[in-house]
Amino acid sequence: MSRCHAVRRLSPFSGVVEIVETARGRAMSFDGLRWEIQVAAERISDTWRGAGVAAGIPPQLYRFGIWSAEEGHGCVAANPILDIGAMHEAAAELIDAIVAATPRMPFALGDVYELWLLDHHTLEPVALLDASVEAPRNDTSNGAHWQAAAQFDCDFQSSSLIERGVARADGPDQRCHTNHVERLVHRRCGGLRQWYRRERAGEGGGEPLFVRRELRDRIVAREDFPATILSESWAREEERELVDEYLEWKAAELLTLPTLDRARRRRCERSLAGQALKVDALWRLYPQVLDIQAIERARVEARIRRARGH
Repeated sequence: MSRCHAVRRLSPFSGVVEIVETARGRAMSFDGLRWEIQVAAERISDTWRGAGVAAGIPPQLYRFGIWSAEEGHGCVAANPILDIGAMHEAAAELIDAIVAATPRMPFALGDVYELWLLDHHTLEPVALLDASVEAPRNDTSNGAHWQAAAQFDCDFQSSSLIERGVARADGPDQRCHTNHVERLVHRRCGGLRQWYRRERAGEGGGEPLFVRRELRDRIVAREDFPATILSESWAREEERELVDEYLEWKAAELLTLPTLDRARRRRCERSLAGQALKVDALWRLYPQVLDIQAIERARVEARIRRARGH
């Protein structure tokens, strides 16, 4: 019996990861094509002396290679003290589960617990900071910084910032436009955050973890949560322009989200210029495609660029 679900890759948001779990292992895929195989094995109490299984310690997941339907399973070296035969059996069982589950991919999101940064005046959710499959027992993300992009990712450029002369794209800080997005979010939220359990209808019940009394156990309506990862409701026009440009830049990843309505999905599909390689890596994880030609054009462009060595 296997369990299949997806979880979001957050802070910075990078799409979703598909997960297939069995009793003896777990497989993860970032593109729906190649799967990292992890299998469970009993921990050894003393690897130097070859002692037995550590008493009272549950089995540990070990990375056991990469599998794809085209290339098969490439194993990685494992500690010879481990039960390699049992690990191969667990990997074969897991691969069978992947093959059986692939027609149902992309899987439904399993990370129903969401940590949102809140507007410190209105208390409305603004930016998705974290998400979890299991109920949080403490605010482990306390102090975490919402990131619009990875630390050394300098690709985001805002034409609205350039036009207003706010930030130079060719200046010494090549990440300055991304920094503007992050500062915009953190100025609005001031660090105020709360966990919610999202129900099937989309509403969210607040979790009482290190939050002000008025936030505990409150219910937030579905329409009050951003459909993507970031609110599109901002007071000033220049703020809305910057957020729109940022979400357009994230379009290829945002299309992996099942929470998008048709209007937002169509907007993302129209914003894929320059994102061909991302689309070609992620298209198998799109739960819905409205403009098939837009996706196909991006994939053709990706093949051409790779052939030219770009």
